[in-house]
Amino acid sequence: PDSLLLSLLWSNPQWEQLREELYAALVPALLTRALEEDAEAIRVLASVWSLNRELVIRGVLDVLTRDASVLNLIIRLPDGLASLLRLPLRFSLAAACAAANADPMFRLDNWLTERLSTLNPEMLPGSVRDILTFIETRQQGAPSQARPRLSRGCLTALLRVLQACRAPDVMPDIRRILEQYNGEMEAAPAPNGGGQGYEDIEEQANATFKLIYSGSLEMDQVITML
Repeated sequence: PDSLLLSLLWSNPQWEQLREELYAALVPALLTRALEEDAEAIRVLASVWSLNRELVIRGVLDVLTRDASVLNLIIRLPDGLASLLRLPLRFSLAAACAAANADPMFRLDNWLTERLSTLNPEMLPGSVRDILTFIETRQQGAPSQARPRLSRGCLTALLRVLQACRAPDVMPDIRRILEQYNGEMEAAPAPNGGGQGYEDIEEQANATFKLIYSGSLEMDQVITML
């Protein structure tokens, strides 16, 4: 099968329909073997990727319906993650979560926020619905190879992006998801490793000054507070 696949790629025969049918069978089979840590399949996959990335991506979308871990194979290939992140959001979300789990330096929330910021306003509700559907698909029902549970970090990142969304058409659905999964979110890290954030400190200071100027707080009380 591997020799046939490589021959098809190198020779590029004219009988297109048969060639596409062979690709549709051979590439998913190659990916499945690579998932089983077949060394030869992994080597051939790298060759196929260098020759025709679009073909591999099509195979990935086929295997993804059965095994989400196929994304990890592609992330390890040159420019693999970048190729996956250019897919429609309903697919790229899974790739971004896989990348976030594999590499702590990959910020899922930053990537998704930037992705949403490039959309026209009329397209935003549809993309938000894709995020909501992705969360519900992963978190509801029994987990499986095709639909593994989201890690707590990924779920938290997705929910925080939703919190910041301003899409009136889907706000009821956003609130419903936030209420449903709020208890599963990670606590937000405090600035400088702990304590109050800058905004909290500024707000408290302003409130204290107002009390001083209004005469409601004596100076000795202020000193005690400090």
